[in-house]
Amino acid sequence: MDQNQQIIQTLGLEVATRTIENAELKAQVALLQVEVQNLHEQLAEHTEDQQDED
Repeated sequence: MDQNQQIIQTLGLEVATRTIENAELKAQVALLQVEVQNLHEQLAEHTEDQQDED
């Protein structure tokens, strides 16, 4: 394998690694968005409960 082929292979592995990392980060962001949504809903329910008590 010549040097150019080695460089291309290395770059291909780097791209694959970055693609996997991006997918993992996107999944983490999606989970955090769900958690934030749940917290918003809990806060809204709590606020409604507080208003009902007043």
